[in-house]
Amino acid sequence: MEERDRLFEEARVVRRAAQDAMRRFHAGEDPGATLRALAPRVRRLQHLGEGGEGIVGDALQEYAEARFLEAVVGKRPLPSLTALEVPVEAYLGAMGDVVGEVRRLAVAALGEELLSEAEGYLDLMDAMLHALLRFEAPRGIIALKPKQDVARSLVERTRAEVALARVLRRAARAVGAEGDRMVAEGLKAAGRLG
Repeated sequence: MEERDRLFEEARVVRRAAQDAMRRFHAGEDPGATLRALAPRVRRLQHLGEGGEGIVGDALQEYAEARFLEAVVGKRPLPSLTALEVPVEAYLGAMGDVVGEVRRLAVAALGEELLSEAEGYLDLMDAMLHALLRFEAPRGIIALKPKQDVARSLVERTRAEVALARVLRRAARAVGAEGDRMVAEGLKAAGRLG
């Protein structure tokens, strides 16, 4: 029982730290050092838990997702399976889940009217989806199909929102220039502008 308790505690610590790191990335902080400090725990967790099942798999997947988000926020390539030292199931699951985290970044960029940044996040989401779609696995090994479906849905929703933002930006520019001209003409016709 003591071994199982240690396993549960290690998994809990890794999972919570990874979740907190993702929250902090979205808040504009840099918890990268905290994530890198988890690496020895991740290795220990794999040793104790023998791979990617149950609570161990969930914790390792959350860790991989946080490391992916760290790379995205830092504008670096996504870490490899070897670099993360997690099982392939945790790696692929994290890739499916991080699409949602990147969507949050894209939506935040749209909210700040940073269209080109949102487009960059959309391109990254699309690339992750296509990488994820290259894999097929029986559900008994990893429930990859639902993650692929959710990622596809998030990419398409984000694509629609980015397209709408493009249209609105063009409309605002057109109305802005035309609106100024119309107001000037109206004022001139009313004799209020020389």
